Amino acid sequence: MQENRSILYFVLHVKAGYEDRERFMQTQLDDLKINFQWVLEHDMSELDPAYIAAHFTKEMEGIQPAVSCAMKHIQAWKNVMESDAKGAVIFEDDMVLHADFNSWINRFILEAEQKVNENKSKVFISLENSLLTFIPSSQKIEGQYLYPAKNPRCAGAYYLSKEAAGLLYRRFLEQAMEVPVDWWMGNMVNELGITLYWSEPTVAEQGSHNGMFRSGIDDKPKSVFRRINFIVQKGYKKLLSRFR
Repeated sequence: MQENRSILYFVLHVKAGYEDRERFMQTQLDDLKINFQWVLEHDMSELDPAYIAAHFTKEMEGIQPAVSCAMKHIQAWKNVMESDAKGAVIFEDDMVLHADFNSWINRFILEAEQKVNENKSKVFISLENSLLTFIPSSQKIEGQYLYPAKNPRCAGAYYLSKEAAGLLYRRFLEQAMEVPVDWWMGNMVNELGITLYWSEPTVAEQGSHNGMFRSGIDDKPKSVFRRINFIVQKGYKKLLSRFR
């Protein structure tokens, strides 16, 4: 199935030093026939200290990789808010995507639009398995792919409606970010009345979590051991979810 052309796709990326990620994402998205845009603004060397001091505090104070990453997310929200699209899928640049990603994202968005909810235009869909948190079998409903949640499963792959993107962007301008962007989004979706769903199945996996790539935020290396450990943990937690 082809991409949904009523939505945009953004990949957050650093201009230099992560060429392996760039090649990987370009190949994946080309294979999926997804037209996407790189978000290259806000590398650490480009950040304005005065602006960062005004908009980030506590754990996020100062020029650091987590702040650069957050600013790239914020730029993507602004791009969505100012577009004519109904929403966008936002990827960090180390995401491993499901082979049928296009079919699944279309199902997820259609289900979100069909749900009876007063906030149906304010939607956030968490697409990834990065925290290895899965919907328990006892809660699954046949033919249902979206389940209400309180927090995202990290910020590596998610769908954001245009209205939700605008709400997050404007709140950032009003209120300094104190925690990493994934935790901040979790706090804000509840405050702003954004409807947050976890997708089932998950359709993206973060390569810096599963050992495929070194982390750009902390010192976790690319590692065969980390990949094996992630696979084992994923299998165990999926199995566990079947008995819950």
